[in-house]
Amino acid sequence: MKDKIIMINPAQNIDQIPRRDSQRTYLEVHEIESLIKTHCMNEEVKKAFLFGCFTGLRLSDIKSLKWDNVKNNQLIIDQQKTKESLYLPLSKTAMEILTMKRTKIIPLPNANVFILPSEPHIWKVIRNWYQNANLQKKISFHTSRHTFATLSLTSGVDLYTVSKLLGHTSIKHTQIYAKIIDQKKIEAINMLPKIEVI
Repeated sequence: MKDKIIMINPAQNIDQIPRRDSQRTYLEVHEIESLIKTHCMNEEVKKAFLFGCFTGLRLSDIKSLKWDNVKNNQLIIDQQKTKESLYLPLSKTAMEILTMKRTKIIPLPNANVFILPSEPHIWKVIRNWYQNANLQKKISFHTSRHTFATLSLTSGVDLYTVSKLLGHTSIKHTQIYAKIIDQKKIEAINMLPKIEVI
């Protein structure tokens, strides 16, 4: 229509299809600890995934992360997906991962922090890793981002701040995690013992 090839937009009278909330797989603290203890056939993928669990970065942002983006215990990056700038304070665990990497190499400012294989190989490594850890969940690299959001909310970080830490352009993208937290609250209450009352 914009190019004047057709005169009428065939989709103009179609109602917008409502978006379904997708299932977000995330890891509990004990599952992260299990992965840390489990051998992974590619240590770089392991470190990058764990870094994602404690920063919420997408795989594309981790792949393009340079040492120059790390300044004063925070990351300063332009997100690959949204093209928005993100200023992200680093947790102690995220800093520890970077410190471990710094001790093994001389970090040049323009060098990548993580040297990762192709994405199909990353998926293969992660699948092998979570199977070796006997996790009952099927995880992908994006699970690390969901884990960061869920850990942040269960630790008491408010939804608006989590939205900013994830680099979301709208808080509505973050609200799916609030539903996860509500479900975790229900599970916690259901674990309380039943006591007979007179």
